[in-house]
Order: sequence, then C-alpha cells, then structure tokens
Amino acid sequence: MRKKNIVCICGTRPEVIKFVSIVRALEKTDWANVILVSTGQHREMLDQKLGYFGLKPKRDLNLMQPNQQLAQLTARLIAAIDEALKEEAVDLILVQGDTSTTLAAAMVAFFNKIPLGYIESGLRSGDIFHPFPEEINRILICRLATLNFAATEKAKQNLLAEGIRADSIYVTGNTSIDILLEEAQKPITVKIPIDSGKKLIFVTTHRRENFGEPLVHICQGIRKFVDLNNTVQVVIPVHKNPNVYEVIHRILGNHPQVLLTDPLDYDQQVALMKASYFIMTDSGGIQEEAPTFGKPLLILRENTDRPEGIEEGVAQIIGTSTDSVFNAACTLLQNRALWEKMARKTMPYGDGHAAERILEIIRNWFTISH
Repeated sequence: MRKKNIVCICGTRPEVIKFVSIVRALEKTDWANVILVSTGQHREMLDQKLGYFGLKPKRDLNLMQPNQQLAQLTARLIAAIDEALKEEAVDLILVQGDTSTTLAAAMVAFFNKIPLGYIESGLRSGDIFHPFPEEINRILICRLATLNFAATEKAKQNLLAEGIRADSIYVTGNTSIDILLEEAQKPITVKIPIDSGKKLIFVTTHRRENFGEPLVHICQGIRKFVDLNNTVQVVIPVHKNPNVYEVIHRILGNHPQVLLTDPLDYDQQVALMKASYFIMTDSGGIQEEAPTFGKPLLILRENTDRPEGIEEGVAQIIGTSTDSVFNAACTLLQNRALWEKMARKTMPYGDGHAAERILEIIRNWFTISH
C-alpha cells in the first residue's frame, strides 16, 4: 500500500489541542503522510497553541479578519480550503469539532469527492441555536463524513437516531483526553500569582451564544459571589474577542479577588484546573477535561452537548442568569457533601487512547476500500 496523504484541517485553539495526538501519531507511521493545514480562523490563540505543541502547518491560509461575520467567514474558508487542496493529492481529509473551519472543510471534501473523517462526531444539545452555530454545523458535517469517530456511546446513539449509517460510526474516546493525560504527567507549576490561602475557582467563558446579556449576567453573578465570599479567588483567562474581553474587564477587572489573565498556555490551564476547588465554564473542552482531575464543574450554559458528566454526577448545568450563577457557586462552596459527591475522578470522555484507535480504523479502512 502506497503512503496515503491525510490532510488535517484546523483553525481554532481547541482544534489544535484535539489534533495534537492525531498528528503526532500519523507522523510516526510508515503508511501515511500528514499534511497540516491552518485556516487561521482564530489567529493569535491558534498560533499560541501551534507553537506550544510544536506543530507546523504546511499551509497557513491566514483568513482571520477583524469583526468577521459567519457568512463571510464561511465563504472565504470554503474558497481558500478548496484552492489549497488542489495542490495536494488527498486521500483523506480529517476534521475535528464543529467550527466554521470544520464545516467548510467538510463541504470542500464533499464537493471534491474526497473521503472525510470526522473526529468528535455525534455531539448534540438538541437546540440548533445552543451552541450557535456549532450545533447545526455538526448535524451537517456527520452526513458528509465517510468515517464518523464518536467520542462516547451516547454520541454514537445520537448519530444512529439521525439515520447515520452504523458501519460509518466508531466509538474511540476523545482525543482531548489523550493530550490531557500526557500533559498532566509533567511537573507543572502555576506561574500566575494565585493566593494559596484562598480556594481557587477557575472560570472560562467565551461562547458566541453567551455574548451580550448572558455574559453580563454571568459576570454579575461572579462579582456578587466574590463580594460575599472572601475565602475564594477567581481566576479567568480572558478571550481576546472584544465581545468577551470588554464585558469581563468592565465588570470584574477591578475586584481584588478576581485575577484576569491573557489566554493561557496549555500547561498553565492544566495546572490551574488541577489546583482549583471547582470550575465554572461554558467550554466544551473543559467539560471533558475537568472530571479527569476530579474537579466539580458548573456549566454556564442553558444545555450541554456533553451529558455524560451530568449523568456521572460531577457536573451541573446552571444557566447564565445572575442569580443562578451566584446561587450555584455559593452552594458548591458551602455544601461540603455536595462538593465531595461531585469531586470524584471519572473519565466518561476517553481513556487516553483515542488517537491510536482512530489511526487503526483509518488504516483498516484504506486496506479494505483500496
């Protein structure tokens, strides 16, 4: 079997994190050439993660523009990815997640009749506007995929319920856990000035559907929480998007118990998660990672596409209203029995071997189909 050309397409920080184990594993094979393409959808945060993990894209499409709108971004992505792939002999395109980059790459694969492998297929919230536009992206992408790599059995069942062919679906675990477990073994120290005398509450929020009033209410709830609880320190790495940055700094920037930082290197995020008393987030990736460290998780969303943590009892959906954020944080801080119940180490999203499984499936598929 000749070496197969596999193109991995990424454009955002989470995609890089979840592609690391795949790209590294492909580079070690004797049957595949890996071609990493970056769209630059999120320029600064993407470059930070590419540099941290030592990944060097063969092609950088550099498509990010200030205040980019979804329709225009998606159109530019489709055109640029299509043009870039004309210069490659592509046997398989791999995409991950549910961003505009992922959707555009899937469309290009379909238009050019190139087989598509979809990593993290089958996530569903049940509401096409939460998360937006990710939920509708997922529904479209899985129908274009030749190989659907579902992280969990629940994700597989979601795909089957939508009529996706069973012989295209493989349960592999999530690649985020691959790299998380690898990083967690390293001796990492927190570099930012945290107060060791206080309980650390790690907070992240950046989702598009929380822009505007929901984010204002989240920040107001956090402010009310720290105003009434002097035993905690809240640490928030602030996303560069102005819709996030300006609101968080305006409401929380001057509070002595709140530490706002620039986006963190991956090792520092891992260190802060490990050091935290509990975590509040609207991030999908952190929902996957927190249970691995036994950290109680409060989800700043109206629903979740990762119900496994809820079912395990280690995560709660608390919404985005000021009162719900305040009440949930106070309850978890003050109710030791609840904290202990939620602070159990569990791994519902993967065991650290997802990339190995995905590569084995791909190799077998090439053998059978070619």
